[in-house]
Amino acid sequence: MNVLRSAPNGLAGNTSRRWPSSMRVTLRNEIELLQAKVRDLRQRVFGAHTEQSSTVNPGVAVQGAPPPRRTRGQQSGRRGQLRRLAGQLPQRVETAGVAQPVCPGCGVALGAMSGVESREVVEVEVRAYRRSIQRPRGRMRCSCGRLPGIVSAPPAPQLIRRGKLGVPVWVQALLGKYLYGQPTHGLLHDLREQGLQVAQGTLTGGLKRLAPLFTPLAQAGLERLRSHHHWHADETRWEVYVEREGKVGHGWYRWVCADASGRAP
Repeated sequence: MNVLRSAPNGLAGNTSRRWPSSMRVTLRNEIELLQAKVRDLRQRVFGAHTEQSSTVNPGVAVQGAPPPRRTRGQQSGRRGQLRRLAGQLPQRVETAGVAQPVCPGCGVALGAMSGVESREVVEVEVRAYRRSIQRPRGRMRCSCGRLPGIVSAPPAPQLIRRGKLGVPVWVQALLGKYLYGQPTHGLLHDLREQGLQVAQGTLTGGLKRLAPLFTPLAQAGLERLRSHHHWHADETRWEVYVEREGKVGHGWYRWVCADASGRAP
């Protein structure tokens, strides 16, 4: 059963003659815009999510059957890549002899041969150790007086006077924290995996004492940067857990500036 309802405001029948042309154009544009939004939403929800799809990218033409998909990895019939040996690494030679160099049946010893069967593997060995520096002493036996009574070699240089952590430990901490973005507790965990227990206060206090050593380097970088007329700058959020008067929260912004050549100070 069909029911014809009367349109309000006397718009029943052929309304196209009663509406102004400007209104019809406006409605037609709105309908086209809504239809375009519907097509876009349908494509996002139900369409193929790939740039190579003919639906998403109309410029990709589909002719006949699609070509077979290429499998990952080494392709059949093609020459594989040559093994790259890390020749720049130092070599540690180990000799693995036969446990019982005799015949298990009669007990006759094996005869020696020239040459060896060699195989190389690349390994990384990271471990903490104690560096014991022994400085032999000598006693003066003359009366010149140009040297003290007991003479020994000067002590090994240290970044922190009378500190127990050597230079490689601080290098690892600086690279891990400021180059690789590793947090302090992550550095301490890595050191524990290497057999070294370091308190967080020791690491934090040492970094504070090393900070003034980078002042001349930072000042030289600023002077070189300020000598250029064109800069590139970028910022990123940086958490600084230091309480300052008038500052709410720990959110800061770290800015990196570079000159026209792309070199940062």
